[in-house]
Amino acid sequence: MAEEKKTPNTVGDIFNTLYYLDASSHIEKKNGLSYLSWPWAVAEVSKVCPDWSYEVKKFGEAQLPYTFDPKTGYIVYTSVTMKGVTHDMWLPVMDGANKAMRDEPYQYEVAKYEYNPQTRRKEKTGTEMKTVEVATMFDINKAIMRCLVKNLAMFGIGLFVYAGEDLPEEIPIDPVVQNELKATIIQIDGLAKSLVSDKKITKPELMAIITKYHGSANYNSISDIDVAKKILVDLVAKNEASSEKKDNA
Repeated sequence: MAEEKKTPNTVGDIFNTLYYLDASSHIEKKNGLSYLSWPWAVAEVSKVCPDWSYEVKKFGEAQLPYTFDPKTGYIVYTSVTMKGVTHDMWLPVMDGANKAMRDEPYQYEVAKYEYNPQTRRKEKTGTEMKTVEVATMFDINKAIMRCLVKNLAMFGIGLFVYAGEDLPEEIPIDPVVQNELKATIIQIDGLAKSLVSDKKITKPELMAIITKYHGSANYNSISDIDVAKKILVDLVAKNEASSEKKDNA
């Protein structure tokens, strides 16, 4: 007889259940940021906590779903409640380059990089101007749903997506190192799936190995080749240890 699955009854239980969900196939990347699919997040949370609720904050007589400041732009707010515990979240309305949008277009200066075949790396060649367009209700609506997903992450689901978002931007990576990093991540991906599929390790054990070096269970977001190599070494060791046990059995 199959063991009956226990329904999480506390916020702590809910967090532990949601945190270890495999969200890797539901993440989209855009301009250096990762986004978790809001329909998937809402569906998974509803399975674990059917009575959860959320609120989109509204302001002023018109009850607009955002606040606005001419200097800093638009920002939206949500709140999520589970088992009597409420967490608030906020998110600026941003364009495709992750720049705050306002009620009129504005420009900003960025460094311009070009690949140098002699040094085999991107090098700064000057600066260029970029334009941020005026925010529309479509942009505000997207920001609200992204804010909701980020709000849900405070209860565990996809929390790893936001690890490191408060860190400064990194300088461009050497293309050679970048290719090596991609190849290593592909190796990690294949070995990780194989280890879990063959029941040599559990998903929580896998996530613990990755988090130990990366600070996040999402190995696809690794940007340091040394971190990727350490994770791969540990996974290879786990695989070899499991194979030895099987041979000695």
